[in-house]
This record gives sequence, structure tokens and C-alpha cells, in this order.
Amino acid sequence: PDVGRGSQSQAVVEAMHDESGRRQFRHLAQEEIRHREVLEDRFRSMTGKRFRFDPKKLHPDPIPVPTSNASAIQALALAMEHELEAVENYRKLAEGAEDAESRRTYMQLAEDERGHYEWFRTQRQALLSGIHWFIETLPGTLDR
Repeated sequence: PDVGRGSQSQAVVEAMHDESGRRQFRHLAQEEIRHREVLEDRFRSMTGKRFRFDPKKLHPDPIPVPTSNASAIQALALAMEHELEAVENYRKLAEGAEDAESRRTYMQLAEDERGHYEWFRTQRQALLSGIHWFIETLPGTLDR
């Protein structure tokens, strides 16, 4: 899953000049951190042990920082791919889960990632249509 993406999304936030974009990518970064925490809690409830996340062990593709309309479109397309990969990974985890609580957790995370995908798709379509980079909607379900 996409548990390492929170820190990469934060790097995008820091590089952006558009406050609306910063706010929305900050929200996405918080969503990915929340996902990691949910998975860590699930691990603890299943094993009785604390999972220690080590971002150094990850080798994710870097998220390109949008510097122009063309690179923003490319960045959004890449982000969409990563979100769909995360959806598929969480669904596979749900299918292989041995208990109902784990299945529910993984399916909820898959739905969250699907929501992120839809947000990126909307943003990309807006750019392709010549509309301002960021539409004022916040993706995800941080308010849960």
C-alpha cells in the first residue's frame, strides 16, 4: 500500500506556491499518514507487537513536483496510477484477510484511495480543460 506517500506528498506541499494546492496536498499527506497509523494499529491488534515504520526501507518512485501545466498533468497522472495500485493492494489484502475486522479495514482504506484517485482525476481533467489547477474540494476522509 501507499504508506510511504505521506512524506512525499509533504515535499510536494512545500514546493507549491498556490495556497489552495498546498492545503489540499497537505490534507492528502495527512490521509496517507492516517492510513499508516490504521495499518500499524491493525498489526498491533493482530500480533500484540508494535510495528516500527522505517521510511528508509521504502524505495518508492519520487513524486514529481509540478512546475508547469504540462508537468502538473504528468504528476497528476502518476499520482492516479499510485492510487489505483494502492486500491488494488488493499483489495488483495482484504481478500486474503482471515478476519472480518481486517477485511473491513482494508476495504475502507481501498475506498479512501479510490477517493484520492477521483480527486486527482478531477484535478487533471480541470487542467486539461484549461481550468485553474486546484478545485476547492478536499479529498479523503480525514474527518472520520
